[in-house]
Amino acid sequence: MIYQHLSIYLSIYLSIYLSIYLSIYSGELASHIPTETMFELFDPQKNYSSAKLTYTWDLGNGEVIQGTEPVVRYHYSTSGNYTLRLKVADVTKYAPAITGVYSMDVQVLDAIKHIELRGPSDYEVSQNASLAVHVDGSPPMWVCCRFLPNCAPDPMGGCTLTMLYENTLRLNHTFTSTGVHCLDISVRNDISKLQSSFSIYVRRSSE
Repeated sequence: MIYQHLSIYLSIYLSIYLSIYLSIYSGELASHIPTETMFELFDPQKNYSSAKLTYTWDLGNGEVIQGTEPVVRYHYSTSGNYTLRLKVADVTKYAPAITGVYSMDVQVLDAIKHIELRGPSDYEVSQNASLAVHVDGSPPMWVCCRFLPNCAPDPMGGCTLTMLYENTLRLNHTFTSTGVHCLDISVRNDISKLQSSFSIYVRRSSE
């Protein structure tokens, strides 16, 4: 099984006194994807090599996991912002103690799963057409779209790039020729990308 990863690092440097530096990677995760989070103790002088630690992981969604291993495996089923908290307890009572509570902010996003063109599949030539594209995924999203007459490839490869802060993109376009046209759409957010193409029939004006 493939996991997405987060790490919490605790670096310990011993000189005249003990200084503890906590470096946390705050990132973005995909919902419904197995996640592995690891607590790593960097102790180059091996002062805590025989320490016995216990770990209490509060995922921020009401779920709490306890154990003696510095690794926890879980997944978030709902997108949103969470605070992941880890409580480390030293049962061997080393001095100075490394017991503490550490936290990191996590943003969970929904991957882009589906692109849907809503509305009629045929339009009249030379009339302003309004189209709605619904995207199933977490915004913000970058949308690249282009209309291709006769569905012929565009040698320039250009597109209209739009930043989408909701799940529906509204497009206005005037078709200048009859026949079958294609609407090519590419959508991505910080964790996923999806492409799709839709066929649109353009008929002569009824006037």
